[in-house]
Amino acid sequence: MMQTTFALQRQTIVKTCPPVKELMELWPALKMESEFQRITNQNLPNTFYSELDRHLPRLMTLFRQKEFHGIHTKHVTVLHALPVYLREDVSGFLRTCMDTSDEPE
Repeated sequence: MMQTTFALQRQTIVKTCPPVKELMELWPALKMESEFQRITNQNLPNTFYSELDRHLPRLMTLFRQKEFHGIHTKHVTVLHALPVYLREDVSGFLRTCMDTSDEPE
């Protein structure tokens, strides 16, 4: 039954070329990484990180060569790198003065 369903999905995609949004609405399971991996036989995180590792030496060289104009740019760059260096959660590490959510009462 799964083989038939998969064949019908593939046929629909190839013949009608629906937009990605419509495709995801038709088959929400495609949003799940495990479903994608089952269909394509690719592990997305591993593929991404292996390609990142391949380009990492050149990227690090580029970052070291980048000239920062002004002290403000240097400060921002260091503050963004700090949570990574400290192995902290990046999402809540920095807040700007414009962020008024989570104000203490």
